[in-house]
Amino acid sequence: MALLVNLALLVPLLVPGPIALAAAPVATVGAPQELFRTLVAEHRAAVAVLASSATADAATRLELDRAYNARMRPLVEADHGPALAWTLRYFVALPTDALPADELRRDLWSRLLPTHAAEEWIWARDVELFDTLLRDRALLGARPCASLAATLLAPLPLVESERRLLALTAQSEALAPLGSEDRAARQAAAAVWRAEIARGPKDELIAACERALWRLEHFVPGTSFAALAGLDVDGNQVALADFRGKITVVGFFSLEQESGRADARSLAALDRRFEGPALCVVGVALDRSPGEFRRRADTCGVRFPTIFDGAARAFVTGGLRLDSAPLALVLDREGRLFRVCRTLAELETAHVDALRDPALNASSGTSSLGTPQR
Repeated sequence: MALLVNLALLVPLLVPGPIALAAAPVATVGAPQELFRTLVAEHRAAVAVLASSATADAATRLELDRAYNARMRPLVEADHGPALAWTLRYFVALPTDALPADELRRDLWSRLLPTHAAEEWIWARDVELFDTLLRDRALLGARPCASLAATLLAPLPLVESERRLLALTAQSEALAPLGSEDRAARQAAAAVWRAEIARGPKDELIAACERALWRLEHFVPGTSFAALAGLDVDGNQVALADFRGKITVVGFFSLEQESGRADARSLAALDRRFEGPALCVVGVALDRSPGEFRRRADTCGVRFPTIFDGAARAFVTGGLRLDSAPLALVLDREGRLFRVCRTLAELETAHVDALRDPALNASSGTSSLGTPQR
């Protein structure tokens, strides 16, 4: 609570307007968009203060988000679109909520889409609506989640290739996340991409659709990725085949962003925990500058073998047709795909499952990247 008090003192120095955190009164005056922008700016500044504090913890961040959820609720009740999206992204239940938390989140989605699907603010980078939608896939269900993504695609003209790709990717990922074992789900996702190709979009979008279809066909548990190889930042070869016999975690990161540095540190910690014959970590660095990568690698603990995939090299991301990389791929002892992980929590579960599964030692009818599964 002391940190919250300090935040309440510090944030007014960073952004205009008053702020109080734990005991903030619910704001009820001001033009909706002006009020929304003020609250977002205050919240962003408060999060930055938290990030720089050595004593901040998850509980403090939760209380911060709870305070701003309370202040945002009047705008939510007025069906202010950006406030609905912000609340879904940073959702924290309040004692005054009339609905249970999951039911309220589903209600927020039903009020946001399709009503606001054609509005320009949807596409602002800091809204991150697609990430929020896919995070809520388990809550909404695969097909309802895909249907919401489809409402974002529907208003877009065919020439809006970049935005259409974002909406198509969300729709496909809702139906069949990368690495899905569900063949019917993968077929449903493939139908989304084939329908887009049939509409005759621009060449770059057709190419993106074809890459997506390739991923749906090849990112199947049991497919061998052992042939993948590349060069490290000093030009030395790193080949996944060299790590056969171990569970291999292929981790993707860029040291150019703090989030990527945090991922690299987490992968380094995992590598240290399993020094020996059971598990290894192989990095895929997405940095643009070899020099900057070298400068940051040691401080982030990147001492495991790492393919330098940035600077237009794309040994791995190109070979796997990845438009955006997951956090990690977990491969079995034969170099076959075991699981795709998007979060640290998923990675923690996946590598433990892989280590405990004796069946992963067996080599049975698997496909490789050159022989896709049907």
